[in-house]
Amino acid sequence: MYRTIFAAVADPRAPVQVAAAKAAEFARLAGGRVVLYHATYDATLSGKPFFDSARLGRVRDSHLAAELEALDAVAATLPAGLDVSTVVEWARPVHEGVVRGCMRERADLVVAEPRFQRARGRKTGFAHTDWELVRLCPVPLLLARATARYRKPQVLAAVDPLRATDKLSTLDLHIVRVAREFSEITQGRLRLLHCSTEPHVTPPVPFAVVERQRARTRKLLERLLEEADLPRRALLQRSGVPADEIEAVVEAESIDVLVLGSMSRGRIGRLLLGSTAEKLLHAAVCDLLVVKPVAFRSPVTPARRGERGLLRGTPRVAGETRTVHD
Repeated sequence: MYRTIFAAVADPRAPVQVAAAKAAEFARLAGGRVVLYHATYDATLSGKPFFDSARLGRVRDSHLAAELEALDAVAATLPAGLDVSTVVEWARPVHEGVVRGCMRERADLVVAEPRFQRARGRKTGFAHTDWELVRLCPVPLLLARATARYRKPQVLAAVDPLRATDKLSTLDLHIVRVAREFSEITQGRLRLLHCSTEPHVTPPVPFAVVERQRARTRKLLERLLEEADLPRRALLQRSGVPADEIEAVVEAESIDVLVLGSMSRGRIGRLLLGSTAEKLLHAAVCDLLVVKPVAFRSPVTPARRGERGLLRGTPRVAGETRTVHD
């Protein structure tokens, strides 16, 4: 159930507001509310660690108020009838502010626009904030490429059910459930994709072992189809390097939203992106819906009530502009 859609607005003065537009559309379809959030920080105004003062504090407050006014202006452009709130926070680093904000608002979905680094107009990769949001956001994260509305979108869920046991992983189940709910809300068409890689070992794996592995994979995929309430024809299977095959299917099938899991742990316990997710985040040309396991807990500390450096606009139906300060 999507009651609160949290839009991480990178720049409230930008002429095109991708995150706000996509969040507003999804909230309208899901019957939820929108929280527009902007994290701001200026090192010249921090005064830390030795030079803070009351005067500098007043300048910071003025800066936050100006950012909130700009965010309120974005809220006023959203479709009429939406329940919209605006929040501006003095936060560094930005990704931690966004994660704390979504926890504070008890968001069900975070919508963000990739903050690409650009060189001569070409996309050269995600910014650090993008990677950290994917790594640390505790709820489904929609990375929206453009403001275009979803008109019966093509939704593709990438799954990899093969594990050491015959049980489905909680991550695969969660991917399918989130993808199904998303496609139902947007009236889209959902398909599942599984990419397999033939074992390359010496000596070769006996054929009987490979066949047993394939049979177990088919069984688990059938259970995922049942979970998604999909017919057999909704399953796509490819063989090869998963990231390359998924990217090819996205382009060939004109996929609008790719749903994938992102979480793994490194040898020292650090939360990492899987190699397939990392490549797709950079290369996929569609919107990305990134899902964590149900039991995932973000290491970011939740915000405390009454925290300094937080300004909140008055909740309003889209178009109102009154503000109050926390």
